[in-house]
Amino acid sequence: MKFILILLIGLISLSISAQELKKGELNKISKLGINTGDLNIYDEKLTNDFREILRANRKRKSNKTVGIILSSLSAISMGLGTALLVTPSESEGHGKAYRDVIGGFMLGTGIIEGGIGIPLLFVSKKRKRERDLLIEKYQ
Repeated sequence: MKFILILLIGLISLSISAQELKKGELNKISKLGINTGDLNIYDEKLTNDFREILRANRKRKSNKTVGIILSSLSAISMGLGTALLVTPSESEGHGKAYRDVIGGFMLGTGIIEGGIGIPLLFVSKKRKRERDLLIEKYQ
């Protein structure tokens, strides 16, 4: 019974401290250009807004990274697939058929990767605009 009581008290104190911004979160907010020195960082609305800014920034970074990787892989796959499809072949047997299948597969894979990567880059720009609009409130 004592263990459960201690556990509940620990969880209650954890939820109380979760309402405040941590030092690392404040540093990230400061790096985004918001002066936190003259703001009441214990205000619940301010804390929620700052967490929303950090969430939008985190999503922007992850979408941008994945978008760049997929777009790069798309360009490489499409280039290699096109090169395999258009190079003249000496043989007309199974070798040409396999090369055409592999080239078509690489070209198709590149198109699919581009179809995923490019929209992620656009979403990254959208998240940046959202973040910048939230930052403008506190500048």
